Amino acid sequence: MNDNLLKLCLFKLLYCFQFHRISRIVLRKRIIILMYHGFTAKDMHSGIENYTGNHVNIEIFKKQVEYLKKFYNIITLEQLVGYYYIGKKLPNNSVVITFDDGYKTNYNLAFPILKELNIPVTIFLATDFIENKNFLWVDRLEYAINCTQLNNFKVEINKYRVDYKINNYNNKLKCVKECKATLKQFSIEKIEEIVTEIENRLDKNLATASQIPNIYLPLEWSEINVMLASKLISLGNHTHKHAILTKCTDGEVKNELLLSRKIIKEQTGSDPKYFCYPNGQARDFSQRTKEILQEQGFNCGITTISGTNNKRSDVFFLKRYYTSNNKNLSVFIIILSGISGLLNKLRKIVIN
Repeated sequence: MNDNLLKLCLFKLLYCFQFHRISRIVLRKRIIILMYHGFTAKDMHSGIENYTGNHVNIEIFKKQVEYLKKFYNIITLEQLVGYYYIGKKLPNNSVVITFDDGYKTNYNLAFPILKELNIPVTIFLATDFIENKNFLWVDRLEYAINCTQLNNFKVEINKYRVDYKINNYNNKLKCVKECKATLKQFSIEKIEEIVTEIENRLDKNLATASQIPNIYLPLEWSEINVMLASKLISLGNHTHKHAILTKCTDGEVKNELLLSRKIIKEQTGSDPKYFCYPNGQARDFSQRTKEILQEQGFNCGITTISGTNNKRSDVFFLKRYYTSNNKNLSVFIIILSGISGLLNKLRKIVIN
């Protein structure tokens, strides 16, 4: 039995014993932030497309938000920020919903559900993606490796020639995971250089594809403004080029923040004060990046570190839960309960 199947069985068992109900009562003061990216209307994808599950099936999403609306209190990010700055009281079992990057499916798939159920969401925009239609490098890499007809390729990464086999699904999956993990160590300029080389070698380029998969498309400003007019959507800053801040100089960080904010304000009239760290793991932000955010007038920083928040949390290092694309709602419910996080901590203790 593999780890994923074992985890699924454990989650179902915990759900059957109603552990989530106990957790919801005992941990009612904690604050949950949920992270989504894009959405998909179909269950099946070609090859390794959407292998991470970042793009959640829209029917699964609807069931998840219906559950949240029934058992939790969905609040805005503005309410959460008010809690930290002026002590504004929050309801028990508060949940904030966030979308990262600015995918078109936020509008054409998720927004109708948000309107139907009257659910507020903050969307963090990577403005080069929206303004210039420059696809995110992780998507470009995934597309090129998934769609190429080649069985292998060589590329120079950090002065080393790396030979990748991509002759089947497993090898393609291994390749894209290794490439992403390696490239995240570099500046956005170096990443762009290497991804472009990979696209050329594989003869597959997302920007020039005859039929671009829907999951990779960016929002239009007209769509963003329609969502803003509903008063359900607020906007946040996700940098201009989706740059990892700790790989930038102070000047580059400021430019990424100011340019993104300027574009959003010009296109929408909204001046975003919320920030979400690209990639968002512990190595991707620092005390210095926090200081720069404060200097530039931002009032919070959202990470991708798994966990909940409380009154002692640093508003510039808020944690989020990654949402599940599993059809079984019990998996999502157990993630919300915090039990999965506790199990992960126990597992690390046992392994170490």
